[in-house]
Amino acid sequence: MKILIIGKITGLVLLSIALTGCGGGGGTGDATASSVATSNWMSDPITGLPRQDITVYTQSNIAPADNVLPITVGRTNKFLVSLTVCVPGSNLCQTVDKIMVDTGSVGLRIHASVLPVLQGQLPLQGQSGKVIAQCATFGNFYTWGSLRAADVGFGAHKASALPVQVYDDPALPAVSSTGCGTQIGGLIDADPAAVQFNGVLGIRGTRLDELGTFYSCQTSGKTCSTTVLTDKELLPNPIINLPQDNNGYQIVMPSIPIDGSSQVTGALVLGLNTQSNNNLSQTGTSASNMLALDSKQRVALYIDGVSYGALIDSGTSVNTLSTTNVPTCGASAPLAYCSSPITMQPIQLAAAVKPTIVLVASLYIGNWLNLLATNLPAIGTLTAKTPSTVVANGVQSILGAPFFYGKRISFGITGQTVQTNNTQVTNSFVAFN
Repeated sequence: MKILIIGKITGLVLLSIALTGCGGGGGTGDATASSVATSNWMSDPITGLPRQDITVYTQSNIAPADNVLPITVGRTNKFLVSLTVCVPGSNLCQTVDKIMVDTGSVGLRIHASVLPVLQGQLPLQGQSGKVIAQCATFGNFYTWGSLRAADVGFGAHKASALPVQVYDDPALPAVSSTGCGTQIGGLIDADPAAVQFNGVLGIRGTRLDELGTFYSCQTSGKTCSTTVLTDKELLPNPIINLPQDNNGYQIVMPSIPIDGSSQVTGALVLGLNTQSNNNLSQTGTSASNMLALDSKQRVALYIDGVSYGALIDSGTSVNTLSTTNVPTCGASAPLAYCSSPITMQPIQLAAAVKPTIVLVASLYIGNWLNLLATNLPAIGTLTAKTPSTVVANGVQSILGAPFFYGKRISFGITGQTVQTNNTQVTNSFVAFN
């Protein structure tokens, strides 16, 4: 599930959110979200725990390095990086820009049209001579495509023979033959012209893209049938396939003006405590104040003493809240909040289970309609109600791309070891430097 603002403000309607259905990417949804039968969220009490303000960064201040990928911001609040894609073991390569950084899904997905040099050159992943394909659904778009292998350059680092999805691949039957995108009610194809990015870099804190309907396709007859994949065939978290700096990452974004910004540059920093520029301990972060995530990658978010299950998802264009005193915008955007003047909403964050510290921050809620009318790419005050379909699946709030501005956020990946001053951490977590 994912809220993306697509197209212009004219005729704006807040795009509906749907849970992952036939896809494996899942967007802000987690791999097991469909099994959650209740909207209740219960977390441990935080009364009496120490409190710490989350540091505000006015500038990203990340110098170029072999583990740093610059982030630019495309409309609206899309965090974009450039990657180098090559035929495995060869020098046949091209750079692909406008890849959206998504902490709410797993796997690298690239639109076939932006790979003209490599069209048809990346090795297909197959079963008994057939091509493996996937329908990955995100809140308001889907990707239908083949699974292929590529050498992918992340700055100076290379993931060799990385399984990727090439969507809208002409080697596959038309999407209409599978029903991809129609099962959840009118999702749009993730064509770059529509969604304003060329691919999705899914790097949430799990190792594999575990959920989805996969297909085994005969390219000659253009027919497909559903299939089940082994773990080795699934799309992996691209970070863990890097030869180094592969135990997590940081997203560093500068503060922006309260009414938005026309140009913002941040950084995706690979690795945690592996180089001087990704050192958690430089600001006192230790295992005691890392916020452990649950199996669904949720953190506990407290508003006025009430706890909510929240996802921290850079691939969602807005923040969503189940409750606030701010009025909505009316018929043109019934799920969006319109606050005039801007409202400050204090929040507290804690580990999903057995918290030891409470981190304090604020969300700012502006007038949705006025903000989008500016056409600025970076807007930090866009906030909407959390749709009932999301709440019913165990997520009461999404801290989306606007939440990242002015912060340095570290993410650990399940099964990857992060060495701290105190201990080795192997579970997924989020930390704020």
